[in-house]
Amino acid sequence: IAVSDAEKHLEQILQQDKRPENIKSEQNELAGEMILIPGGTYLMGTLAGRNDEKPQHLVTVDSFEMAKHEVTRGQFKKFIDATGYMTDAEKNTFFNGCFADGGGVDFGWKEGVNWYEPGFTQTDQHPVTCVSWNDAKAYIEWLNKETGSNYRLATEAKWEYAARARSTTDYHF
Repeated sequence: IAVSDAEKHLEQILQQDKRPENIKSEQNELAGEMILIPGGTYLMGTLAGRNDEKPQHLVTVDSFEMAKHEVTRGQFKKFIDATGYMTDAEKNTFFNGCFADGGGVDFGWKEGVNWYEPGFTQTDQHPVTCVSWNDAKAYIEWLNKETGSNYRLATEAKWEYAARARSTTDYHF
């Protein structure tokens, strides 16, 4: 819900100025819709909370494009089908399976849980789950080869800037 609220807020901000140079949308079947996030400065981190979120500090980001929605299970499946790639969760690279919910009471590493069997019902329109940073990098490498584009993962600063949608609360949610 927090991401949806942030997305709504961001869309409201972007709707204020509809000049073509400020709003860019690229639709790609494999990558999904990309939107332009206007650059700016924000307070990253928090004054209270976890130590790895401190200290709160000003960060400036240039304008960048970001996918409007998360990578779906269906998009990720196209990558798997095309390459035969096995995710870290499938190979038990770091731990057995994926860090997952055990019915709302038992969060932890679950053997046999992975992107196509996340432990709950999912369709190809849902966001892909149980993928590692390595898996995401492999997906993007394939995506760039398929599309001839230069997609990349958002940095932590850019992701938080987009998620905050110009909010000034301690957290983006």
